[in-house]
Amino acid sequence: MSELSNFELEGRLNAQRELIAMLLARLTDGPDDPLWAIVEQTFEIQDHQEDPGAVPDAALRGLTGRRGLRVWTEMFSDSVLALEQAGALDQDVPVRASFLFGSPELLAWVDRNPRVRMMRTETANDPGRIASNPGMTSINTALQVDLFGQANASRINARIHSGFGGQTDFIVGALHSRGGQALMALRSWHPKADCSTIVPMVDEPVTSFQVTAVLTEQGAAELAGHDERTQARHLIEHAAHPRVREELWEEAVALGLA
Repeated sequence: MSELSNFELEGRLNAQRELIAMLLARLTDGPDDPLWAIVEQTFEIQDHQEDPGAVPDAALRGLTGRRGLRVWTEMFSDSVLALEQAGALDQDVPVRASFLFGSPELLAWVDRNPRVRMMRTETANDPGRIASNPGMTSINTALQVDLFGQANASRINARIHSGFGGQTDFIVGALHSRGGQALMALRSWHPKADCSTIVPMVDEPVTSFQVTAVLTEQGAAELAGHDERTQARHLIEHAAHPRVREELWEEAVALGLA
């Protein structure tokens, strides 16, 4: 692979920082109710120079100033340990998950720790159990999101790029949780493929659809509670990269969305 210039690398990192800032703004907005922070998909669409889980991991690390947070997730990493060390997690409720991935320090903390409860995947990913947690927030990512709010988190050119795991389970669970929200976070422009991640229609199997909001470094596109034309407008105006907005408007007209 060719080396990135300093300018290109800085541009990518700036987009990543702005996306993290958007996530943090969303996660810290509103009342101080316990937040069930869910990190479902690592950002495997990012290029090889960046940590695969950098965006969701950094977003959770930004919540160290909160108190009474709870975690129910399919998997977690070192950001949960950072929340524990900062005193941000509810000490009366264990961290619940199906598996984990992280540093030797994380593994040492988890070993025989009653604060961590590992469950079978069919239990951790049960939408009904997920929905029983008030204020559940799911954070997922995708390769593409289209103007109908459909996401492709799995395939590129009909080949599997990444398993979408419990994404659908946690989106459904969060949407049915009292006060919950399902967030889809991705960069508006895929730097490696040099193309927009907001597209007219996904051309691969749909892995999820109709989340609460789609977040990119450009802004937050609110979907829940809006009709399809408004959803398309929000995606174009608030989530898509400026380079493709005019083209997306043209496609929206052709699709009957404008």
